[in-house]
Amino acid sequence: TAQVHPKLLTEALVECAVKRGAVLRKAVVSGLVYADAARTQVSAVELQTRDDTTGETTIEQLPADKVVLCLGPWSPQAQQWLPKGAVPHIDGERHHHIVLKPEQQITDHCLFTHCMGTFDT
Repeated sequence: TAQVHPKLLTEALVECAVKRGAVLRKAVVSGLVYADAARTQVSAVELQTRDDTTGETTIEQLPADKVVLCLGPWSPQAQQWLPKGAVPHIDGERHHHIVLKPEQQITDHCLFTHCMGTFDT
């Protein structure tokens, strides 16, 4: 067990992914698009982007056949995008968790620190 700063960890993971060819898209997910009327197969994720200079909102569909929902405390919002009964009740947590599988064995020692002052956000 260890503690990490969630913002710094997220930024480091995104930076690493982008260096390996991933594309970062900054948008708001507003829903899922289904390929069939029974809503059994996802075909796209609906994204809303806002132009900071004009304030204009654009909606686009990002093709996808698999979607992973990682919304934390906003998970209940996804219930409206999914077919009724598709997933059990979802609750978000107030804490962050990450599980890593290191390439090399690590010791069972742990260091907990307390930072004085504030972090820039």
